Amino acid sequence: QKHRILISEIISILFIMLFVYTGFSKLMDGNTFYNNLINSPFAHVKSIAGFISWVIPLLEIIVAILLLFRKTRLKGLYGSLGLMMSFTAYVIGILFFSPYEPCSCGGVIALLSWNQHFIFNIIWVIMAISAIVLLRESSAKAINNYKLK
Repeated sequence: QKHRILISEIISILFIMLFVYTGFSKLMDGNTFYNNLINSPFAHVKSIAGFISWVIPLLEIIVAILLLFRKTRLKGLYGSLGLMMSFTAYVIGILFFSPYEPCSCGGVIALLSWNQHFIFNIIWVIMAISAIVLLRESSAKAINNYKLK
């Protein structure tokens, strides 16, 4: 059980680092993120680019904060899964349905190709699911052990 908790905590720390980095880099270089959204090949993204350019980085930071505390960690992991699935859906849209491939990432992640970005996102989705399962299992075992006493 301790290993399950430790693994879920390590994954949470990795998500905290990812979301703090990406959230703040999007906010600090907001014009670039906004311009990349405006240049998106998807009309629905273009139409709400102003909204998305603020909401996505703020959500990333909020999720990172949720992951910091044990009481809110599971919610943070579900938030992480939701964000990563959304980002993965966007990457799938770029790879399979877009007439061109814009760059809407910042920092080190911008160095990835769209195929590499897809693999990167899938790994993070798997990590989020794994952490959720491990945390829920360890919580269930803790509850069952408490009931047996």
